[in-house]
Formats: sequence, C-alpha cells, structure tokens
Amino acid sequence: MTLDNLKAHLNITDNNDDALLTSKLGAALEWMALYVGEDELGNPLVIEATLQLAATFYEQREAIGPTELQEVPFTVWELIEPFRVRSF
Repeated sequence: MTLDNLKAHLNITDNNDDALLTSKLGAALEWMALYVGEDELGNPLVIEATLQLAATFYEQREAIGPTELQEVPFTVWELIEPFRVRSF
C-alpha cells in the first residue's frame, strides 16, 4: 500500500497533505498488522479495509469542532474478520 493508493481512495490530487496522509496510512498499517498479522496485509480485502481505516483516521483527525466523531466503519470490521489473529 502506498500514499498514491490512499490519495486515489480519497480522491485527493494535490500534495498538500502528503505528510499527514503518510502518517495516517502508517498508523492504519500498523493497527492492521497487529489485528490480522503481517502475512495478511497483501490480501485485497485487508488492503481495502486498511485504506478505509486510513481514510477514517484522516477525515476524523480532530476530536473537537462541528464534526462529530464516528466509530471505525462497520465495513472495515466485516472485511478483516476472516483474517483476525486469535490468541488465547
């Protein structure tokens, strides 16, 4: 997954937020690797979920203001559930 993938997902064509987007993508990748395992990060469903998660991180980066924070989209959970690493 690359910055270009995330920008295409968000329909962003300028470079103004590249550093912020890179940070959000890194956080989403790290979270996803912990949740499903690094071996699954190349799976198309996990890629889609990671892009959605990074987009959520980007679009809801402030906890104040007129925008009400939302939970992680349900589709992220649905896409990654089959790949979840379970430990007991």
